[in-house]
Amino acid sequence: MEYRQEAPGEFEIVRAFLNTWAIPNDTRVPTDRLPAMVQDAAAWVAGFPGYPLGMSDTLDRLRELRADLRVALQPGEERAARLNRWLAAVPAQIQTEMIGEQLTPSASARQETGFVGRLMAIVTDALIQQHWSRLKACEDCQWVFYDWTRNQSKKWCGMTKGSPDGRACGTIAKVRRFRARQNIDDSAF
Repeated sequence: MEYRQEAPGEFEIVRAFLNTWAIPNDTRVPTDRLPAMVQDAAAWVAGFPGYPLGMSDTLDRLRELRADLRVALQPGEERAARLNRWLAAVPAQIQTEMIGEQLTPSASARQETGFVGRLMAIVTDALIQQHWSRLKACEDCQWVFYDWTRNQSKKWCGMTKGSPDGRACGTIAKVRRFRARQNIDDSAF
């Protein structure tokens, strides 16, 4: 059984941004879609509708943010330092307005902060709501997913193949552990 991987609400934009770098299961070669998206406005809009790039959102800055956010997903001491560096450099400065009965970020504030500013505001909100710990990278392919499980124990993007030729990261990891316990040569797998 496959579980959904999308993060709730705007937090899905963070997950989508992190997944601009991944190791596709079919090729096992790391790919970076971010340069093409930054160069092609239509590709950016298709990937992140309603989240325009700002003047300071250079490819190098976006790559650095993505790398630091990916580190912040992993266990270890450095993850807080990576997040704190961005939170200090890009403090959340979103203004609000009333639309009907709902309080919402104003459109002008969204454009002034650029993509990096908007993303860090979403990250800040996810930290406050304790959603950040549910965002994880698959141990095998590094695909980022949101862990909807009750005990937050999901480790892989999937347990079953998505296609006849697809890989199942969780199944492969379990097979490797089984073979290691049985002293079976895993090099052919």
